[in-house]
Amino acid sequence: MKFELKLLDWWWNKQVLKSDQKRAAKLTKTTGVSAIKDLDYFGDGSKWHLMDVYRPNGTENEKLPVIIDIHGGGWMYGDKDLNAPYCEALAKRGFVVVSFSYSLFPSVTLPVPVQEIFRAINFVYDNAERFNIDLNNAFITGDSAGGHYAGLVLSIIADEELEKLYEVEKCRMTFKGVAFTCAAFYPNSIANFPVHLANPTIGKLLTDMQIAFFQVLEVNLFALLD
Repeated sequence: MKFELKLLDWWWNKQVLKSDQKRAAKLTKTTGVSAIKDLDYFGDGSKWHLMDVYRPNGTENEKLPVIIDIHGGGWMYGDKDLNAPYCEALAKRGFVVVSFSYSLFPSVTLPVPVQEIFRAINFVYDNAERFNIDLNNAFITGDSAGGHYAGLVLSIIADEELEKLYEVEKCRMTFKGVAFTCAAFYPNSIANFPVHLANPTIGKLLTDMQIAFFQVLEVNLFALLD
């Protein structure tokens, strides 16, 4: 198991990182956007609990709608900087955009990242005046694993049993909409991929709690958004 995890960690943080760096180098820099960087939303000084808040220049005195962005990375890779160009581009269109890091597998498993995400969302809610955001127009988005977490957030909000199961802070923010980008709705299916090491490694990372989420996601999420 240790060897398998080291191999996965190498692949995500070496090979995928190189690919992401090449992609980022080709992107056009978004101008006219500023950011408050490295806010500690958890209060413990961890690099995994830092947050960036983006907004268009010249809008400091305006209340703007807010987008909470949850980065992807296969649950094992990445941080808030991974989606910085994307967040800048969204902010340019008239939003306050919030991006944050959270703890990664395999150093933690569920429910830890989800608890951190709820903590981050409530931090934004509690600092709405500071960030000058319109809480009546709050949205959430996520890509890949971040899409999984975004769906999980909405499912937990809609289901008191899940809220108790994950032992999260009650979410104080109400979301008006959600956008998924290549979201990993059913990551347990990874265990069936015909890829060496996928089954034994991913299978051991999945917990009963996570599998329980897969079973209720479609019912809760789409009922919530209907």
